[in-house]
Amino acid sequence: MVQNFNLPIQIQPQIFMALCLISWTQILIYHRCVMEIIKRLTWNVYGDGRWLTPRSTSKWVAWKATLLALTVAAVFAGIEAALIVTVRVRIYISPGKVKS
Repeated sequence: MVQNFNLPIQIQPQIFMALCLISWTQILIYHRCVMEIIKRLTWNVYGDGRWLTPRSTSKWVAWKATLLALTVAAVFAGIEAALIVTVRVRIYISPGKVKS
């Protein structure tokens, strides 16, 4: 069983998850504003010539979305740590029974 992986192989999933959580947080905050801008660019004008102004209001404020992302990251880190500890304990308790 290979236990000493390369460092980039070990940290790549964590970096990817961090970037995914950052992107998800930005989607929570800016989704409605982006959709309004898309509508503005595609529909441009009402029948009477008024421009559609995008609303920047979102259901998620920045601190709530950030707190949610940090909570999700903490839960994922806890699950990953529990899985790693479980596998390592099994390997160290019965090294002869685990097939490589």
